[in-house]
Amino acid sequence: SASSSTPSVVSINADDNASSGSYTLSVEQLAVPETYQTTTGFDTSDTVVGTGTLVITNGETTTNVLIEDASASLDGITTAINTDNPSAVARIITDSEGKAFLQIATLDFQDSHRLIITVIDSDGNDTDDVGLSQLASNQLSIITAAVDAQVTLDGTAFERSTNAITDLISDVTLFLLATSPADTLIELDISEPSLVAE
Repeated sequence: SASSSTPSVVSINADDNASSGSYTLSVEQLAVPETYQTTTGFDTSDTVVGTGTLVITNGETTTNVLIEDASASLDGITTAINTDNPSAVARIITDSEGKAFLQIATLDFQDSHRLIITVIDSDGNDTDDVGLSQLASNQLSIITAAVDAQVTLDGTAFERSTNAITDLISDVTLFLLATSPADTLIELDISEPSLVAE
């Protein structure tokens, strides 16, 4: 079993193979996901963008999101990403002139706070700013830059690109939820399962 003295700041999950131990942790900075936005505004959210396949990679996870005629609009693409991709979230915003923009960002607790988006565009050109390829990473603006998580474990500082940290304590995942109060250390305790004879 595993416990955190301040689960509102960091929760902890230990595998059965985790060794017993006690640690102190502070969270100085949460990881912030990079947010991408279309560079061009569309007339409405019903505007057709294009068809093909969005190839969305986060860390070691790659998902193909198929965009067909029925989902080729800005609304349809947003729904497809939110339905078919477990590591990204999409939304539409409207500026003061009524133009619609698509924003895409990484969901929390993924492998990384960055996405790589490539496109297989039905129009045959995967890299231009026409059709679905205008949603490729190199065609999007970064409106929120990624920020690494910063933690201190037993006096040693670490930076990670996710709020789900798996490599600081063997067989343990730390889920960062908030920054620590100033000058406060969180106590983490891990105990191996006890074998009780029946």
